[in-house]
Amino acid sequence: MNQRVEHLEHTVTSLVTSQQQNLKQITELFTKLNTLSSHQEKGETSHATVALASFHLEGDAQLWFQLAKPEMGAISRNDFKEGLHSRYGPTQLADYFRELTKLQQTSTIKDYHTHFEKLLAKVGHLPQGRQVSCFISSLHDSIKADVLVNRSTTLTQAIELARLCEAQNLF
Repeated sequence: MNQRVEHLEHTVTSLVTSQQQNLKQITELFTKLNTLSSHQEKGETSHATVALASFHLEGDAQLWFQLAKPEMGAISRNDFKEGLHSRYGPTQLADYFRELTKLQQTSTIKDYHTHFEKLLAKVGHLPQGRQVSCFISSLHDSIKADVLVNRSTTLTQAIELARLCEAQNLF
């Protein structure tokens, strides 16, 4: 009986904490929306945009913003963008295209596909044919041959074929 009461007390406490966090977030959102509205009335949309964008920051980015606000005062859109980019953007030494071309399928197609798309997003625009070529070239040999035979013209087709081949090889 005591365990059930303790469990119930823990659940209630957890719910109260969660509700308090939600209330705090909603209050912050309304504060930022009011700031946005007042800045728009004055024609100062840059600071209002930053206030609204900052609401969506999470984790380390939110912590960075909370520490930067008192230091920088009113943060312009450009300062906000540059601050985020310098703190969380790629370094000059990052070569995502090289990483993409060196990537190898070491587990499931799903895992490989996820990692491939993360790197592809960091690389930027690549023509569809180049995307397909990079994706197929790093597949396991047993899957690669089957996908190549079907001459995929889009990345989506190549991924679907690879998943199909993987499923067939499992059975």
